[in-house]
Amino acid sequence: MSQTTPDSEQIAKMRANPSEFFDRPEEVVAHKGLDVEQKIEILESWATDEDLLLTATAENMEGGEKGHLHRVRKLLDELKRKH
Repeated sequence: MSQTTPDSEQIAKMRANPSEFFDRPEEVVAHKGLDVEQKIEILESWATDEDLLLTATAENMEGGEKGHLHRVRKLLDELKRKH
């Protein structure tokens, strides 16, 4: 992922589908082109996606890739404490 400052359309896409733009939640936090609020929004969206994935897995539906929920929540807590 490029470290340049994304435009509003790119940020909206990142919020809508974070795992399409980032391989790991730590990459969101490390992204130099995003401000803290944008990072929090993207990680919150990622947490929602991970919650839905866990629900689907619990209901014996196809889950997909290994989740990052614990790491996403930890990073969100850290960002919110600093903000």
